[in-house]
Amino acid sequence: MGILLRRLLVVRNLKGITHVIIDKIHERGMNEDFLLIVLKDLLPRRPELRLILMSATLDAELFSSYFGGAQIIHFLVWKNPFRALKPIWST
Repeated sequence: MGILLRRLLVVRNLKGITHVIIDKIHERGMNEDFLLIVLKDLLPRRPELRLILMSATLDAELFSSYFGGAQIIHFLVWKNPFRALKPIWST
């Protein structure tokens, strides 16, 4: 997040960048909200720029409507089962 914000200070229209991918967007704070505002303002001026927001717990409909009805893609995700193993150095 911070790298993209820093880049926006230098290149306000993100020239040379084709895709912005933000993972865990549900972990929102002031910087994340500011970045979403800036990107929403930038997208109409950069129609070729692709914004990908990812989250396991995101309210996709809310974010889609914020970005003017942006496409929503759902992926089926499952957690791999695991079991705790006894460390080899224990007795």
